[in-house]
Amino acid sequence: MKRTLIIALAATILLALAMWMLPTTPPVEVADPDDALVQSIVADIEAGSANPMESILKLRAVAERNPDHRGAQLWLGKFSMMTGQWDNAVDRFQLALDAAPAMPETAILLSEALQKANDMPGAMEALRQFQEINPDLASEVEQALEQLLEASDSQTL
Repeated sequence: MKRTLIIALAATILLALAMWMLPTTPPVEVADPDDALVQSIVADIEAGSANPMESILKLRAVAERNPDHRGAQLWLGKFSMMTGQWDNAVDRFQLALDAAPAMPETAILLSEALQKANDMPGAMEALRQFQEINPDLASEVEQALEQLLEASDSQTL
């Protein structure tokens, strides 16, 4: 009986040691909880299932709590453009671009907002700065610059 107890105890200790020595999985990066919140707010606005102003206030709360949250700044900029608030849009897109400098959509939106705010040199400079930071996206930037130039030419006619 004693022998069986000693064997069981030894086996338990060996099993515990073996489990302790097993490799552990690397920690999983947890996504920013504000990402899901921003997506939910925008989905509600797009579906028309929420009061747009209340939803925008919720987005602003995310942006105030986390000024580097690209999604909140980007959507606030888009909504500013929809309402013709070009200066606000420029500020929001600049914050979004500072948070994620490799996002062509944000650079193009910043450029469009600057153009609408009657700052064509600023619009072109924003794209050129983006191109310097992201040379691998040169073709997209060149295309956006051509569109800006065409828009500028058509406005002066």
